[in-house]
Amino acid sequence: MLPDVPPTLLGGAPNFRAVAPFPAADGRRLKPGILYRSGELSRLSEADVALEGTDASPAKIFALILRDPTPRGARLAMDTLYRRKPRAYAPQLGSLFSNLLRGGALPLLIHCHAGKDRTGFFTAMLLAAAGISRDDILADYVETSRFFAAEAQAPQMAAWAEHAFGQTLDIATVLPLAEARPAYLQAAFAAIDDEFGGVETYLSHAVGVSAPELHAFRDLVLE
Repeated sequence: MLPDVPPTLLGGAPNFRAVAPFPAADGRRLKPGILYRSGELSRLSEADVALEGTDASPAKIFALILRDPTPRGARLAMDTLYRRKPRAYAPQLGSLFSNLLRGGALPLLIHCHAGKDRTGFFTAMLLAAAGISRDDILADYVETSRFFAAEAQAPQMAAWAEHAFGQTLDIATVLPLAEARPAYLQAAFAAIDDEFGGVETYLSHAVGVSAPELHAFRDLVLE
């Protein structure tokens, strides 16, 4: 198990952090040190590595922004992208829960390029499955802003967009993409509520997690 350490532990991955032991279902709480989240890990130092232990893809958002390459268009693109995530990532979530329930996969580190959008959604779904309140899930999501400063990241994201997708966007337009706005994650929850009536039904019908499996998952991650 990874040690109980401050969120800025890894110098090569400043957005690496432990998810706080939030209150959860049945009067329990998330186990400390059971769930970690991060951005990309390719810049870890040797010391970092030694300490760490042994239709919603990023490309889609730039296609959406081309329709309205302004800050408003960027925010609308993020809203659209997050509303697509529940359906888009249901198969991957199903695989994740299957692996967790087979045992031996905890503690768990979830990460993506920025540690914000895909990581934010997958972390939110795990926390929701554990019975953690939406207010606490949103609090965990916006905590990313402390370690992934939008103003500092926007120029890098603009350069990446031009290099990877041939799209030249000004910094003001890119800035909403680098932000961890509560409204973004709320859009994903709204899509789940509108289509399924709540997270548990979404997990059951779209992801394939049965009620007994949901209880077994909670026993794994809660104390």
